[in-house]
Amino acid sequence: MSRDSVLALLETFDQEAEEVKPYSLQSVQYPIQRSWFENNGVASSELIQYSSSLIVSVPNASCITFFGGITHPASRGSVHIASSDPLSPPIIDPKFLSHDFDAQALLNILKFVQSIAQEPPLSEVVAAQVSPDVNNQSDDELVEYIRSTSANGDHLIGTAAMAAQELGGVVDSSLRVYGTRNLRVVDASIFPLHISAHIQATVYAIAEKAAAMIKAGQ
Repeated sequence: MSRDSVLALLETFDQEAEEVKPYSLQSVQYPIQRSWFENNGVASSELIQYSSSLIVSVPNASCITFFGGITHPASRGSVHIASSDPLSPPIIDPKFLSHDFDAQALLNILKFVQSIAQEPPLSEVVAAQVSPDVNNQSDDELVEYIRSTSANGDHLIGTAAMAAQELGGVVDSSLRVYGTRNLRVVDASIFPLHISAHIQATVYAIAEKAAAMIKAGQ
C-alpha cells in the first residue's frame, strides 16, 4: 500500500474516531489501533486463497477465489440480553462495516489482490476475472461490492472485554466478572482488541493461564 493510501485511510480513521465518546473502551482502543496501522508494525490484513469459486458459480471451469480480510476493524458491534430469561437468545448487532475506514481498507486489499492476479505467474493461468465484474471497477462500485459480499471471518471477540470497569470492561486481570466473586470468563470474548491472527492458539493460552490462576487460588 502506498504512503498516500495509508494517509488517506488514517484521515478517515481520525474523522470517525472523533465521534467516540470519552472514557469509553474505544477511546483507549482507537489510539492503539491507529499506532499499529501508522507505524506498519502489526499485520492489519489477511489473504486466503481457495481452489474453487465461492462467490459466483462458474460451471465447467477451474476457479480460484481470494478472500481478503482486515484484522483490526474500527467497527464495533454489540451483544445485549433480551430479557431476564437466561434461555432467551441475546440481541446481536455486529455492525459490520459501520465505519467507512473498514470498507476503505478492504478496498485497498481488493485492489492488491487484483494486482496479484494480473502479474506472472498467475496472469499466465488466469483467463478472466469473474467477481467483481470487470465493468464495475470504480472505487464506489468496488465498495458497494465489498458491502454486499463481505462476511465475518469466524473469529469474533470482545463481548466481555478484559478492561477497566469504568471503560465498559467486563472482567478484570484475573478474568473475574466485575461485581462477582466466583465467576470467571475464559474464552475469546475477553479479548480487548483483536490479534493479527486466528484466535484458537490465543484462546488455549488464556485457558492455560486461567487454570494456573485457579489452581493457585488467585
